[in-house]
Amino acid sequence: AAITGPFVVAFTGLLAASGLGILSGYMGGTIDMVIQRFVDFMFALPGLLIAIVIVGIVGGGYWLAVLVLSILNFAGGVRILRGAALEQRALPYVEAARTLGVPRRRIMYRHIWRNISPIVFANAALDFALALVALAGLAFLGLGSQLGSPEWGRMLAENKDILFTN
Repeated sequence: AAITGPFVVAFTGLLAASGLGILSGYMGGTIDMVIQRFVDFMFALPGLLIAIVIVGIVGGGYWLAVLVLSILNFAGGVRILRGAALEQRALPYVEAARTLGVPRRRIMYRHIWRNISPIVFANAALDFALALVALAGLAFLGLGSQLGSPEWGRMLAENKDILFTN
């Protein structure tokens, strides 16, 4: 579970950021403005603090923490992929596809996504690492994992008394 949770957070962030970022960057106009205002709102929310409050009040455990972090995680990826899609939108291969009558959805998710996929996966790897630290931090605080579970933060919290003596 120590690796599965961060993977789920990174994968949901990958899907949401790819969908919204490419849509925002390629379409522009009102759609871009609405998506970017939503992303601004998500940036304004302190994700880890909200996860601490929700998991602490509800007491839902590890998978609730993963769900909350998944929901609050994707804003940075949307911004990064929007910028990459904006860069690709002006390139000749997109203009050629548009001139040939290729549908927008296919241009966005078949052509542009393939060209920015290294950025997508690099962002997902970073999200994985950040989710790993966030979930370990929640476990260290006694939130998000059950007693005795092999969670890195929980193990550190249970043995913090002997940490400096050994």
